[in-house]
Amino acid sequence: MNSDIVKFNRDASSDVSQGLSELSAAYLAELPSMSQLLRYDFICGKMNKDAALIETAAERAHQIRGTAGSLGFAGVSKIASVLDQLLTQAAAVMRRGEEPGLEEIGSIFDELDMAIRESSLQGDGSRFSCRPSAGRTVLAVGCTFGGTNSFLGLLSQESTFDVEFVADGAAAISMLEQFNPGLVFIDESTAGATNLDICRMIRCNSRWSQVPVILAVSDASLESRAAVFASGATDFVLRPVVADELRARIGAHLPPQ
Repeated sequence: MNSDIVKFNRDASSDVSQGLSELSAAYLAELPSMSQLLRYDFICGKMNKDAALIETAAERAHQIRGTAGSLGFAGVSKIASVLDQLLTQAAAVMRRGEEPGLEEIGSIFDELDMAIRESSLQGDGSRFSCRPSAGRTVLAVGCTFGGTNSFLGLLSQESTFDVEFVADGAAAISMLEQFNPGLVFIDESTAGATNLDICRMIRCNSRWSQVPVILAVSDASLESRAAVFASGATDFVLRPVVADELRARIGAHLPPQ
């Protein structure tokens, strides 16, 4: 065989291998966010008894199963396949007006997250780690009170911690892995789910069970405060928010520098 052809074939094979490696790494980096969105759809569907949301979750699981399997992440694909089947069955049961028994499905999401972490560590552990070291980043959700511009400007100019803004609960859940916040601040005014609901969703994932969560509330009654802490929140501030108080509470709960 011509040596030039042999060299071309080897180079082409190397390029394909490198391309697949980069594709796998990119997909692996996105998997935690995909898992969070899947969990979010499931929790919303369960809370609202919405078969359509459970079907959406099943579709997400189906997509993860196929792509993860194609790229060699067998453990992730296997668990996603189980979720796909169980969620599809649950949605069908809900469509018939029957109780689907969703409690049994919840624990499988933690297994999926564990499989994703294990897949990350099987590669270059430092490069593919799903969660960076905890930092002093605040994830601010649905911050609109007191005039959006003035409030966003207040936190954006803060020099003692970084701030990332998202509009609603779905975005917050999907961005947890990317931003790895040291604290989550959730305004009372969010699109879709309430700040109490968003806090519960965060707490449903064992990986985020200890991250400090501060909620903004308008009602300082005993019932309101009880609801805040029952949701799993660490602390709360009253609206309208006083800038110095908010800074102090965030500083008190963030990990030390």
